[in-house]
Amino acid sequence: MKKMVDDFIDSASGPGCGFFKGKGKALRIARGVTKMQKKKYMRHGIVPSAFLICLREMGMIRADAPIPRGGACVRIINKIIKEYGFSKEQLRHIKDYRERLQIIKTCKPEISNSHFACQNTIWQNLELMKVKANGNN
Repeated sequence: MKKMVDDFIDSASGPGCGFFKGKGKALRIARGVTKMQKKKYMRHGIVPSAFLICLREMGMIRADAPIPRGGACVRIINKIIKEYGFSKEQLRHIKDYRERLQIIKTCKPEISNSHFACQNTIWQNLELMKVKANGNN
């Protein structure tokens, strides 16, 4: 857990670090961690609440998970993650659902705009071809 929090805090400067490398939401949230919050984490082990917000935004914990104001120690963060985290089966279903939505989102315009396998359009095109073949423009 400590390594993950360290990666989160180090992600504020640069393209990300470790688990958070290249994850836009995490980088945006990590950049919001103040110097005092970093110092509090380094000296006293108080994890900034932005870490839990980041996990919630990334879909790693449920939306109803409580976010302690002012941060919390690693023990409490572990407890929240254990209580409000998703099981492996739930995560698999969520991932499948997100992939399905992504496919629909990216392919739907092409599918709806194309006339592929649309019965009405096929018959209309055949009629047009017959008319053109007969010379009746």
